[in-house]
Amino acid sequence: MTGADEPRKRDLPVSARRGCSVVVSLAENSRPGARLGEIRLLESMLRHSSEIISIAGADGKFLQVSPAVERLLGLPVTDVLGRPARDFWYAEDRAVTP
Repeated sequence: MTGADEPRKRDLPVSARRGCSVVVSLAENSRPGARLGEIRLLESMLRHSSEIISIAGADGKFLQVSPAVERLLGLPVTDVLGRPARDFWYAEDRAVTP
């Protein structure tokens, strides 16, 4: 389905609206120089992605977020940084997620 026939994300069941998470560990004990290369790659992905990419701390608060958040959600990056991801979930998603 495309265009007007395509369901809006809001109309999809909760299970179909889930995002995708990738956990990356930048291990301190990786080979020399590899960690810096990994950090530069992640920074480049954040800066140039047309999709929202974020990095959150163990507490779930956003540490970095791609500029696409402004275009896709209408939120300045500064309004997202430091806030927990849960603040941006639909209410029904918060209700079913511990």
